[in-house]
Amino acid sequence: MILRIIVLLAAVQQPIVAAMSGMGDLAAGAAPAYPTYIQPASWAFSIWGFIYLASIAFAIYQVIPKNDNQLLRAVRIPALIAFLGSSLWLYFAASVSWTIWLTIPTLIVMAGALAYIVAQPALPAATPQLFSYNTLLPYAAWTGIAQWLNVVALMNAQNVISTGAQNTALNVFFLLCIAGYTIYWLRRAQYSIWYGGVIIWASIGVIAANTGSPEGSIIITTMAGALGLAAMALIRQNAGG
Repeated sequence: MILRIIVLLAAVQQPIVAAMSGMGDLAAGAAPAYPTYIQPASWAFSIWGFIYLASIAFAIYQVIPKNDNQLLRAVRIPALIAFLGSSLWLYFAASVSWTIWLTIPTLIVMAGALAYIVAQPALPAATPQLFSYNTLLPYAAWTGIAQWLNVVALMNAQNVISTGAQNTALNVFFLLCIAGYTIYWLRRAQYSIWYGGVIIWASIGVIAANTGSPEGSIIITTMAGALGLAAMALIRQNAGG
């Protein structure tokens, strides 16, 4: 019971810490010399509100003893790692010292914990499956994307990237990483709209960011559109939910 309560408290503290930190934009000195093309438009990050709400719904469900099941017992600790990791990331993201680079391993650990959850076998009953599993899929999808995006954004924020060609190449490479990662885990999530919908949302955000700016990349816009359409087609074809 103690673990269940800790999971609930960890879920609830997330939006509180996020509100206090202003959602933790990566700290930087001078303005970045190059744009991060694979970063979605600012409005796309409002999805965190839904992610937090869904994670709290999961946490409330799992704390009730009569709801306990094999899946909940398997995912509680990974979920706890993700919930605490999100606040730890916000702390490191606000740093003006070398510790800002710890945002990278923090997101990798979070993504790994959430991927473990995605890999769990489904429950036969719809309601337990919804609250024990589906509610965490948006978290897994967005964090899976963020772990790659964070690297490029941080390199730009810290002015590590030295040329425009290097910046474009890195953005293309990491978008390919995002595509491969998310499509793989979309399949592991049984093509659920709870996972795939986040891929589509992020793709739209990237397209909006690039088409809404004179510095936008046509290459990244095209690739993001292809990823979103691929996710949409796979979800529809496999009737995931």
